[in-house]
Amino acid sequence: MSFKCGSCGYSSVKWAGFCLRCSSSDALAPAGSGAAAVNLSEAGDSASMQRIRTISEVDRVLGGGLVAGSATVIGGEPGVGKSTLMLQLAGAVEGPVVIISAEETASQVSDRAKRLGIDAGAITLVSESSVDAALEAAIAVDPVLLVVDSLQTVSCAGVEASAGAVSQVRESASRLVRAARHWGVPLILVSHVTKAGHLAGPKTVEHLVDVVLSLEGDPRLGLRFLRPLKNRFGRTEESGVLE
Repeated sequence: MSFKCGSCGYSSVKWAGFCLRCSSSDALAPAGSGAAAVNLSEAGDSASMQRIRTISEVDRVLGGGLVAGSATVIGGEPGVGKSTLMLQLAGAVEGPVVIISAEETASQVSDRAKRLGIDAGAITLVSESSVDAALEAAIAVDPVLLVVDSLQTVSCAGVEASAGAVSQVRESASRLVRAARHWGVPLILVSHVTKAGHLAGPKTVEHLVDVVLSLEGDPRLGLRFLRPLKNRFGRTEESGVLE
């Protein structure tokens, strides 16, 4: 559910007693679902969708870039370079990017960006584990890309379980995806994996998102391989090689 200010139109995924944009004293009211019926003959195809360009090799795997309002989950073993890749993507995007992280501080991420030679001037880090609080901070930036690193470290109020539990992962993913679709902003969820190499958490997360990517590394060659396991906007036969 989302809430909308009757004065300025500001939308929020969290209720408040006043508008965070125009400070109107009127409480935010629930917004309509906005559901609409579309004739398939009038619907555009995936090639006509607005896409956000990132790194050329990643864009090729995705089928042309990140689709606006889409949700992507990327999994990989610890240390394979998921957080580094997210920072590289954020640095390659034209426009403001928000990275929500409950694991690292702003100084840690800033130091990594400097080591990688990434211009972090348009990157905002939200060090917050609460999904609702993080989304409130993110919307104020009006980002063109939203990254959550990682899905297993954030949680939602009202769910009686700790971060990383199945119920928390499911609800957190659901709220984040709804917010991204509502804003029309591409969302990337970084996920831990199990010992068997599967995404940690419920299978519903894979059904909820549009794209599932697997990042694998070969320490002997110093290369990383990006494989699409699911892609609603492109092929799954394309794999990327990253240094």
